[in-house]
Amino acid sequence: MALMKSRRAPGQTLVNFSVKEPFLKFLDSNLESIGFSDRSKFIREAMREKLLRMGKECPPDLILPPGRPGRGGRQRQSM
Repeated sequence: MALMKSRRAPGQTLVNFSVKEPFLKFLDSNLESIGFSDRSKFIREAMREKLLRMGKECPPDLILPPGRPGRGGRQRQSM
């Protein structure tokens, strides 16, 4: 079976970084209890919170992922 690359919407970039496996297991085991459904949402929010603590304004809508073709995602607001 061939693996398919994940399709990303225009303007969406995948960011990879390494963590120790015990840290990842700890994070995964606590995500739901702290109100997050997946790692990406948690990491985006954590990055925004860090920027705000450092005095850098980061509008909440910047951390929302763009919708992915055929996957739903962020809903566009009508004007």
